[in-house]
Amino acid sequence: MSMRSGWLTILKHTLNPVAVRAARRGSGPFSLVEHVGRKSGTRYETPIIVAPIDAGFVAELTYGPKVAWYQNARAAGGCVVRYH
Repeated sequence: MSMRSGWLTILKHTLNPVAVRAARRGSGPFSLVEHVGRKSGTRYETPIIVAPIDAGFVAELTYGPKVAWYQNARAAGGCVVRYH
């Protein structure tokens, strides 16, 4: 397992559950991106930080373009962002 992969796994099991709860409450800086697994078809919610713009939202790809939520959204042709 690469260092990057290990770090993302740690975040998935520690920070992400806290961030998802905060996003659902509308507190904190987090929003949720709802996406469908490109291989599994499973529905996911991933906490992200976005900024609204005229055309929708912009999100910084902090961990690069290989994160699952981004790859899933691209494969599906879009996703749903739940903002505050």
